[in-house]
Amino acid sequence: MIYMTKHIFAWRYRPGTSIGWRKHSNCFLNDGKYCFIRTARTCKSYRGSDLMNFIGNLLWIVFGGLILSVIWMLIGLLLCITIIGIPFGVQCFKIAGFVLWPFGRDCIPGGFGVMGAFGNVIWILICGISLCLSHLVCGAILCITIIGIPFGLQHFKMAKLSLIPFGAEIIKK
Repeated sequence: MIYMTKHIFAWRYRPGTSIGWRKHSNCFLNDGKYCFIRTARTCKSYRGSDLMNFIGNLLWIVFGGLILSVIWMLIGLLLCITIIGIPFGVQCFKIAGFVLWPFGRDCIPGGFGVMGAFGNVIWILICGISLCLSHLVCGAILCITIIGIPFGLQHFKMAKLSLIPFGAEIIKK
């Protein structure tokens, strides 16, 4: 990731020269000579967390994430058959993408208008409570073991999204 910030320690790479740390007053995307990438301290930890997120996502897919994602997609396809169910099907597709690759991403609920609030109320009455409770139970069961804690935390994020999907944003951490 490339940031445009002021007064940071930036990773400096100039082709043909050595790589080193240097304090810069302004960091530009690319001035023709230098490329400035993330801050000095977070550069290494960012690469490490990306690797751990990737490994976590692979384990998640192998141990049930792919099946959950396919189920959410099929439910979305069934809901999209009717015109009234299309907005609910779109939310199922959003949840399916999040369920397939949850590590390194987070959902932020909110940001919906009147129709989003109406859609959330209908969603909660039809299937939101049961989906939220199922993710909470799975998360609690997985959090009993130390190895299952990261997967349990992902289920807690999915519980939040499955309760109120309209207006929720899925962002990268």
